[in-house]
Amino acid sequence: MTDQLNNDPGKCRVTDEEWAHAMSEAPEDSAVPENPRQNGAPNQLGEANETEVSDKAENADDYEVGYKKPPRHTRYRPGQSGNQKGRPKGVKNLKIDLVDELSERVTIKENGRQLKVSKQRLMIKALIAKAVTGDTRAANLAISLLAQTMGLDPEAGKVKDLSAEDAEILNDFMRQEMEADNG
Repeated sequence: MTDQLNNDPGKCRVTDEEWAHAMSEAPEDSAVPENPRQNGAPNQLGEANETEVSDKAENADDYEVGYKKPPRHTRYRPGQSGNQKGRPKGVKNLKIDLVDELSERVTIKENGRQLKVSKQRLMIKALIAKAVTGDTRAANLAISLLAQTMGLDPEAGKVKDLSAEDAEILNDFMRQEMEADNG
């Protein structure tokens, strides 16, 4: 511990290990606290610990502004949000707006009767009507929507290429069948 002392008082520090070692050698009847940093006791030079210094600085009129020490007038007040001009309450996103618009009900005339249907239902009616009249793009869109909503695999209806081995097995089978029919 004495080898750390020099002419600069700012460099004179006692580590926790050194303090524990010194306390193990101290007589038991001495009235020294276990750890001076826990009890707010000054160090060897009479300096207060960091929490005591920061408490004094916050209460003093000569508060020094610096790193991690913002000016008092710019600090957040209790109960005040950090982002006061953030997203206002009640603002909706595109998905919610689209769902709200498609679920809105409108009145239409069908077969001389007035019906109240959602805009989504009206769009589907118009799409199916176009597909029935022969519009191929509308028919393809209607079929893909049906497959998507029913959970069908769009690749299921396509013919897949056979591997060379599978093609050979199929050819052998066809040749055997033809020989059995001829013979």
